[in-house]
Amino acid sequence: MRESAVVASIVIPAWRLADELAACLDGLAAQVDAPAFEVIVVVNGADPAVVAAASGHPSAPQVIELPANVGFGWACNVGAQAAVGEYLVFLNDDAQPESDWLQQLVAVARRRGAAAVASVLLNGDDTGPDAGTVQEAGAAMLRGTVTVHFGQGETVEAAEESGCLQERLIDYGSGAALLVRRQDFVALGGFDLRYSPAYYEDVDLQFRLRERAGEVWLAPLARVRHRSGGSTADRSAVRTWAGLHAGHAFVERWGDLLAGRPATATARCAPPPVSARERGPVGDLVGLADREAVLQGALRISREYVTWLEEQYAAEEGVRTRLAEILETNHHHFTRANEAEGRLAEALALNHDGYVKALLLSEELQTLRGRLERRTPRAHLAGAWRRLRR
Repeated sequence: MRESAVVASIVIPAWRLADELAACLDGLAAQVDAPAFEVIVVVNGADPAVVAAASGHPSAPQVIELPANVGFGWACNVGAQAAVGEYLVFLNDDAQPESDWLQQLVAVARRRGAAAVASVLLNGDDTGPDAGTVQEAGAAMLRGTVTVHFGQGETVEAAEESGCLQERLIDYGSGAALLVRRQDFVALGGFDLRYSPAYYEDVDLQFRLRERAGEVWLAPLARVRHRSGGSTADRSAVRTWAGLHAGHAFVERWGDLLAGRPATATARCAPPPVSARERGPVGDLVGLADREAVLQGALRISREYVTWLEEQYAAEEGVRTRLAEILETNHHHFTRANEAEGRLAEALALNHDGYVKALLLSEELQTLRGRLERRTPRAHLAGAWRRLRR
């Protein structure tokens, strides 16, 4: 759907999860009472199976293919540039929306005049012990980049009782299922690419919205099942590097604000303020889909990752070298300890029978002493014991 009546443009960055993407698109096709919407899948240097899942889906989403993986924020910016809706709704390919999700999300955006509206994320593994429990119902960034995901691990019923599942102002919500007013997104230059390939760009965007007096709300009935980290579950090194890289960039920008934030928070607390600063757009959405720009971006990300890996390897080699030096320095102590242990084992083996007899005699002596204590008055016990020992 590309006519001007489109209310929401749903942007899905896709990389490795063909089956999950198909389930996500199925969930969108089954939306009930939703405002007019379009679906844009940005295939982020993806496998052919992912391309086929997107382009062959019966709902016929718009598919934009990028020649390399340039991360979450970049792909979302490309989708936003192609969108025509009043609202942008960013949705992970491993998120499966409930049938009234979009209707609930847009209803809160309109009722509250919100710059952004977050969904409630439920754990999406149907077979695990956490299936159907709350993954996040809004979040807060506290002092020292400590993050609180409200309702995490609670049943829906418990989260309702604790106040997590109320329509309320929040500090920020996960970019896995996030609505943003398109005009605000464009005015801010979209997601900041300093966080590429992933992490913190959603928090940064919502902080920048709040700087401009925009409000971020939670829509408690807009729910999706989400497999957190599904696309990088088997790539722990990439996730570690991306988190450290993006976290450092986030602290560089927001460290002074974070230093003044509280150390704890609950769902009933008002979100900590974000003070306004003089700041222009962080980038431009135009041209990000160009092949040369994408390849250059992917190359930059790859070089930064390789540099980090080399640093980790060098640090590990340094630890191994120091360990070898310690072992070499203390070699004679280890040798003497081993020799002493060997002599002790030999002595125990040679005197085994003697040790056994001594233990038996000791036990017999204790038995006799116990009998004497029971039968002999205490006044004579000391003398009797001396005579026994003679």
